[in-house]
Amino acid sequence: MKKLIFLMLVTFLITSCKESTNSNHSEISKNSSKTKKFTNNDLLVSITFSDGPLKGTHKFVKEKGKMISSNTVGYLDETTKNPNQRNSTTLSASALISEDGKLKLQFLTKYFKGKIEKGDHKAVYIVNSGEEKYCTTFTIENNGHPFSFNRMFSKNITCGTTEITGFSEWKEGTVTNRRNVSGNFTDTFELEFNDKDGKNVQKVTSEIKVTFTSRQQEMKTTN
Repeated sequence: MKKLIFLMLVTFLITSCKESTNSNHSEISKNSSKTKKFTNNDLLVSITFSDGPLKGTHKFVKEKGKMISSNTVGYLDETTKNPNQRNSTTLSASALISEDGKLKLQFLTKYFKGKIEKGDHKAVYIVNSGEEKYCTTFTIENNGHPFSFNRMFSKNITCGTTEITGFSEWKEGTVTNRRNVSGNFTDTFELEFNDKDGKNVQKVTSEIKVTFTSRQQEMKTTN
């Protein structure tokens, strides 16, 4: 009789463990299929240089406590004053700092056609006061980097498409809804590195790949 009770107890424990394991695997499977929820720590701009003093990849993030530090992407509709920018999207980043704190991305803008939707978007060309066309512009400032340059300026040579690769879920706010948008583009630039003494200038042609996760914000509609 004691052996029978013992066998029944062992059988019950084995069955319970199997059910618990299956339940845990099922829960993990459900969680893995959910869309990732981005946070502020996921907002970044990663720039990879093929040549020049900054050759390699540098990641820039929002600087803590700095209100001017921003990283956004927004759609401009047909009401926009500048006709070149109507029905287009602008990626805009300003006052971001590299992860090691030694470089500052003063600003970056990229213009491309259409709404913020997955897929490839053709470049939008902007004409500056000197009648030069460009689609991307960015400036980097030395903040303790070992190289001698003080500030780097950029000039487009080519303007490639921008690929939007994914989104986070919309987060509803009181006045606006917001989500994070991920994408990338590759352009070729003439880079100008100004030395700290302001006397010497180094020019380098480099292919630049930019990968970003930026904040999209939309006003809530009222019925």
